[in-house]
Amino acid sequence: MVANLKKEQIDDDNKKGYCDKQFDLTEDKKKELEMSVSDSETAIEEMEGDIARLTEEIATLTAGIKKLDESVTEATEQRQKENAEYKELKQSDTAAKEILKFAKNRLNKFYAPKLYKPGLLQESAVYIQVSSHEQKRAPPAPPPESFNAYTKKIRRRCWCDADDRLVDQRVGCRVARSGDKRERCAKRL
Repeated sequence: MVANLKKEQIDDDNKKGYCDKQFDLTEDKKKELEMSVSDSETAIEEMEGDIARLTEEIATLTAGIKKLDESVTEATEQRQKENAEYKELKQSDTAAKEILKFAKNRLNKFYAPKLYKPGLLQESAVYIQVSSHEQKRAPPAPPPESFNAYTKKIRRRCWCDADDRLVDQRVGCRVARSGDKRERCAKRL
């Protein structure tokens, strides 16, 4: 029986050694898991901080995009408005040029008959529009009396020698002047 007890004691000691090893391994695993849990918690806290920071950045960027969209909308409206004004100005300049050409042709009829072009702008829509405005006006007052009767002055220069740049500046456009027109006027004198 003593031998059985000694044998059982040896078995118990071996089992105790095995159990102590298992307890040590289990405690080591427990410590590793606790460390990984604390590392995971730290990582989660850092990620939550990053999420909050990124959320703020997204809100800031969204507000910036809205402001940019508003400024683009305002700029588009302004460009459209300026374009409409430009088109209207261009149309009125073109109409003014046509009227000036018509008036110049009329003046050529009396002062430079060789330069007169009979069919030029006779039926222009611009002239018809302007002449319809003129029909609404009252007739002009009679001229004031003067001391001497009107006498025609002798002109040494042709009316077409007038500086065309003045007309172009008032209309707002540049028109190329032809040099041969001045030469023709000079030859006639």
